[in-house]
Amino acid sequence: MSKNIVLRKGLNIPISGVADLKVSGVVVPDVVAVKPTDFRGLVPRLLVREGDKVLAGSPVLADKERPGMLYASPVSGTVAAVVRGAKRKLLEVRIKRDSVQEYVDFGKKDVASLSAEEVKDALMKGGLWPAIIQRPYGVTANPEVSPKGIFVSAFTTAPLAADPEFALGDQLDYIQAGIDALAKIATVHLSLSTKPSAFSALTGVTKHVFKASKHPAFAREPIHAAI
Repeated sequence: MSKNIVLRKGLNIPISGVADLKVSGVVVPDVVAVKPTDFRGLVPRLLVREGDKVLAGSPVLADKERPGMLYASPVSGTVAAVVRGAKRKLLEVRIKRDSVQEYVDFGKKDVASLSAEEVKDALMKGGLWPAIIQRPYGVTANPEVSPKGIFVSAFTTAPLAADPEFALGDQLDYIQAGIDALAKIATVHLSLSTKPSAFSALTGVTKHVFKASKHPAFAREPIHAAI
């Protein structure tokens, strides 16, 4: 059953037009950087050295306070530099991208047979757990705390933002598998707008329909856990 929410507060941002519904070519960088400062509250432990070979999905950083929480390389390549700042603070790990990408094989898992702890373990080993943001402080969710709920936004009110349905509408099977996995951890809440959406077909969630003409109508991050 869905719950309807009418929002009247927010800001009318004076930007005209909408993002075009088309896929454009992108510039692929030769060097990418994994930056601990992108993750609020992270006290990083470096897992690689300059010259090391990494695959897409290879752990590059770990959380000193939670060693099982890993931060992975988004590309395969060679660690080109470890950049430090004042008092040797780790600022970024630069990775020179390979022309042909290779990936860590984490194996295929049967979501239906996994426990909540096995889902958490798989997400942490794959470097995906940092995508789950804990409210109200906007930090990476603590895997040792059971959340009251996990919220997934299926629309955006940000000006000129990409349309989630256009970008992900053909990935519903994968999104459903992800929701089934997250549902092992906590109740999953799906935020939808009033316009018809392919995401309405997703099951195993509590649906919330937002009627809003101003920004923001939901949390900035697409996935977050409420503790």
